[in-house]
Amino acid sequence: MKTKHIIVIAFLSAVIGAVLGPIFYGWTYTYDNDTPAVGSAPGLGYAYIQEIKKAAQERMNVDHYWPLTGTQVSDSEAGQHRQVEFYGPITTPTHATNKGWLYIKDDVDDKAELHWLDEDGNEKQITSAGILKVVAGDYDADSIDQDDIRLANDSYLTARNVAGDGDLNIIKANASGVPEILVGAVLSADTEPASNAGIANKKYVDDQITAIQDPTYSGGESHTFDGGLIIKRGSVSVATSNTTKTFAAAFPASCLGVWLQSYTAPNTNAEACIVSRSTTNFVAKGININPIYCYWIALGY
Repeated sequence: MKTKHIIVIAFLSAVIGAVLGPIFYGWTYTYDNDTPAVGSAPGLGYAYIQEIKKAAQERMNVDHYWPLTGTQVSDSEAGQHRQVEFYGPITTPTHATNKGWLYIKDDVDDKAELHWLDEDGNEKQITSAGILKVVAGDYDADSIDQDDIRLANDSYLTARNVAGDGDLNIIKANASGVPEILVGAVLSADTEPASNAGIANKKYVDDQITAIQDPTYSGGESHTFDGGLIIKRGSVSVATSNTTKTFAAAFPASCLGVWLQSYTAPNTNAEACIVSRSTTNFVAKGININPIYCYWIALGY
């Protein structure tokens, strides 16, 4: 009778486990280290062995392909991974020689992200908000290849903002296949553009403006502006006969014109005119008054 009672109890336990297991444990088959209990009937050993196998198969089938065909695992691909589901978040593991760790851990936003730890204790966060997390120093000139960073058409290359809570769009090939840089992007080159399509940054433009600014006037008869225009000035006493004024330095190519302004006062009849001009001098003549004192300006190049 004792054996029959044990058999009934074991049977009821199995039934209760099968019914209530999914409710309390989320599994159809329980995995309990305390079963079979001490004193259980030896004849129930087969039932517990089957339960252990089913419980193990059920749990392994979460991340592995391990289906039952009837009562057997007969598929040749059984045991292969379906996916890798990490339990966490966890803290950084303790590193050790000749070992590496792939795991998830909360980032600064308390989101579980994929991490890698090498044997020297170098920890790298691999993902961030659904994208690969790449920071300065992840690539060097010898290791990077254009195929490693090629983006789909009309997709922006992005960077993390300073606060670390958002992304900034930088550059993309637009829907027409034309490279597009966002307004406000900072260009690092400070040399002259190589073609008409090139863009000079502010530093280069500022340097050019500084280089070509009009030189400081240092006094004297002549001043040469950037671009080659020359202005000459002075004063001259003009007689009623032709008076020649020779420039201290000749215009290199041409004298464009000469203008006189009388400062003989208070006589309003003090007039003078230009008779001729050349690169080396001009000839003036006074009218009515002798002499007439004049300021003069000449332009040329």
